[in-house]
Amino acid sequence: MLLAVAAVVRCTIDHVAGGGGSDVGNGVVAGSVVTSEGKPAACARVLIIPSEYNPVILNPKLKIVGDTADVNGVYRIIGLQQGTYSLEARAADDGTRLLVEKIRVEKDSENSPRKDTLQRPGSIRLALPYNVDTVNGYVYVPGTTIAKLLRAAKGDLMIDSVPATVISALHYGVTDSGGVKVIRYDIRVVSDAVTVISHPAWKHMRRLSFNTTASGAAVDGNVENFPVLVRLTRSNFDFSEARAGGEDLRFIKPDNTMYPYELEQWDAAGENAVVWVKIDTVFGGDSSHYVNMYWGNDSVSGKSDGPAVFDTSAQFTGVWHLDEEVEGRGNRSVYRDATVNGYHGRDDIAETGRDGIIGFGKNFGNSDTDSLNPQCDEVILPASSCFVRSSTAPFTLSMWVKVGGLKNDLNRLFTVHRGDTLGSTFAFGIYKGDSVSLTLWQWTTPSRYPVFNSITAGAWHHGAVCYHEGLWSLYIDGYLVDSDTASYYEAGGSTSAVIGGFGDCRVSEPGFDGAMDEVRFEHIARSADWLRLCYMNQRMDDRLVVFK
Repeated sequence: MLLAVAAVVRCTIDHVAGGGGSDVGNGVVAGSVVTSEGKPAACARVLIIPSEYNPVILNPKLKIVGDTADVNGVYRIIGLQQGTYSLEARAADDGTRLLVEKIRVEKDSENSPRKDTLQRPGSIRLALPYNVDTVNGYVYVPGTTIAKLLRAAKGDLMIDSVPATVISALHYGVTDSGGVKVIRYDIRVVSDAVTVISHPAWKHMRRLSFNTTASGAAVDGNVENFPVLVRLTRSNFDFSEARAGGEDLRFIKPDNTMYPYELEQWDAAGENAVVWVKIDTVFGGDSSHYVNMYWGNDSVSGKSDGPAVFDTSAQFTGVWHLDEEVEGRGNRSVYRDATVNGYHGRDDIAETGRDGIIGFGKNFGNSDTDSLNPQCDEVILPASSCFVRSSTAPFTLSMWVKVGGLKNDLNRLFTVHRGDTLGSTFAFGIYKGDSVSLTLWQWTTPSRYPVFNSITAGAWHHGAVCYHEGLWSLYIDGYLVDSDTASYYEAGGSTSAVIGGFGDCRVSEPGFDGAMDEVRFEHIARSADWLRLCYMNQRMDDRLVVFK
């Protein structure tokens, strides 16, 4: 079928052999073609094709002109009208090819001589949509001779001998209607390989690979059921190609299974988005694992699902992105828990700043020292027995923190209370001593600080504390920095938790002054690889995700 179309195309070629003339214009494209070994590709056939050219539905105003390269691989094509063209070339003997799109030709001008390399072609396998016309339908690459009639095709359609390059678009058309539409943009074709186009209802696809080698996240072990952070910006994503709210975004495995994902933030106007994707296994010491990201489908609804990403079966108890903001204090259920548990936090924060490292975060302004009217910015979480279940239950508490001003010895980041009293089971906070330290504080007589390590005020740090079988472990920025065995007290019944404070406004028990982001409480002691991957993936210069 492809050969039949090509035969029609050859009849429309306005040959310009050896640089002969033409009356259609005065533009010139000249250059040379070489083999993969860098030798002149003598006798290669070179074509210049208008970018709007359709090799099935021919337009007499859009003509192909061409030349045959001489013994030095040199060609010269003249008589071109002003416009945008593609350059196709094919070797005379071994079937190697090349394609260069979007060559601009100006009136009465000659482009700088080009030098392009012929390569072995690849193939495209297209999973046909269910509603295609298999009688009159066809697919083609605009501005080329590449086309294939469907003719009762079922399932997949193979397009062979496609030049190895990034094809700007593959279109679908119907011969008896003249209408065409885009199937997929930016298709990477590799020599001697098959490029598979799945989910053709989505116009755009990009591969995201995960680099855990020493040049990337530097994680040796496999990490399972991991929420990978994907930041979309103007540098890696064109928001105009997606729906206004990102409803058409999808993340799909090579076997066509869709990964759960959550849109934490989608700001099309500002060209920023924060997406969490639950990956079943991030392989350690590897850079070949990948996921395909799709967008560009106006007919689908959103599939954002936080509880599926932060699944309680994977031991997530509460996850607070802290990207919300409302006026006033005392508003209930403002700071949303991404898990199915729904431990949404009450807004007791006067500070309106939204400083964050992952999209928006939250500023806490616990700096008022007026004992009659202290400012105690905090997020009050619902009472639950889940935060501390027993003295033997493992857990991990983690967050991003940027220290502002410090007042007292312990400036609390996260506090868990015993029963209905304010006697704390434990608190994670910033200790003001000889140096600024991230620490765990235990309610004992006397109080204890089993693990601590210094951090830099005014800079973002990822902190995590784990408890497992009598051992406390403190991680800062992906590294284990301290550990200790210490007594641990069961909460006893229902417990409540507070982000950023103590639970009541008392100058003697200060909260936190600074910014926080991505607070998580998990009923598992996460591995060193897990916590390092969190830091390396979530830092501003993400070291895990590579956009291909």
